[in-house]
Amino acid sequence: MEKRYPTEKKQVDIVILAAGKGSRMNATRNKMFMEINRVPVLYRTLYRLNGLELIKRIIVVVREKETDDFRSMLQKYGELKKITKIIMGGDQRYDSVRNGLKYVYENPCSDVVMTHDGARPFVTEKLIQCLADNTEENRIVIPVLNVTETVRQIDEHSVTQVLNRDQIFLTQTPQAFRAADIKRCFLVEEQRQLNATDEAGYFEQLGYPVVPVAGEKWNIKVTTQEDLSWSEFLLNKYEELLLDAFDGQYVT
Repeated sequence: MEKRYPTEKKQVDIVILAAGKGSRMNATRNKMFMEINRVPVLYRTLYRLNGLELIKRIIVVVREKETDDFRSMLQKYGELKKITKIIMGGDQRYDSVRNGLKYVYENPCSDVVMTHDGARPFVTEKLIQCLADNTEENRIVIPVLNVTETVRQIDEHSVTQVLNRDQIFLTQTPQAFRAADIKRCFLVEEQRQLNATDEAGYFEQLGYPVVPVAGEKWNIKVTTQEDLSWSEFLLNKYEELLLDAFDGQYVT
């Protein structure tokens, strides 16, 4: 599944999607601002990316009414120098994706662009490097996990059938592509009509093959209350998931 290419040190612009409503969390505030060991989920994500040499710019997409909350979070936990722009999100994820990528297109910097869920705080440098390397010969690269459980599909009559799990994968972020493809894949009118649930869908619509690389099991998306507990377990279990060189009092 995974291929690596020897490349020069690439620079990456990464768009962080943090404008979701988080309805599955059943909380009174955006899940991005809920805490794992006293540190907001979103800040953990941003802090980790800010420390990577590979990352040139971080563009954060937030809900307009939460802009002040976002700025207050940075003031409390520490400003992050690679955050270049705060963009207002849209009603749906795909609106937020386009808003963020439109800024990157109009303000070009890096050859490689990634989109990443703000609620995935444990993304690693290894994974980001792998994705960046594979954009050398591929237009869109995504991390995936094999499905190990038995998978069933149920129809409108409540009849089930087992699916071939060898042909099913779970998709993660970041998803990586070339900045040169932003306009044709996301911003032209016919593409704007698409409501894809991830960025790979826009490339598929144009007939470009989606190339998978091995994802990481700890690259979880914090979606439910149980995910917060699971995140704390991961921090206690895997030292490499801790935020290195943080000199504040909040991150452990």
